[in-house]
Amino acid sequence: MSLKQITYASITSDMGEVLSKGATPSVSLFSDSDGVTAFTDANGNTCSDKTITSINYTEPHNNADSTQVVNGYLTLHFTDGSSIEITDNVNTVYYNIVAVPFQPRRF
Repeated sequence: MSLKQITYASITSDMGEVLSKGATPSVSLFSDSDGVTAFTDANGNTCSDKTITSINYTEPHNNADSTQVVNGYLTLHFTDGSSIEITDNVNTVYYNIVAVPFQPRRF
């Protein structure tokens, strides 16, 4: 398993590569570079072999009320309806993407 530290650019690039081959990307997130410890976000969510439906990145910004700096964060949404949030400068997260063969359907 070859793990990469997660960034918006890296995960979208890797997903695009899997999709261009006609497969479905399945992702797992870890808090260590060895892929032993599952990453758990501040809400207690984990990600093991999930299919991503969308990825959003919110840039770092200042809170309008307090002028406090808000770190940027990456949100991954999955087909099971769950999501996970990875905060810049707080979480170090590694990921592995596996290409799952697409199963064509007949209607």
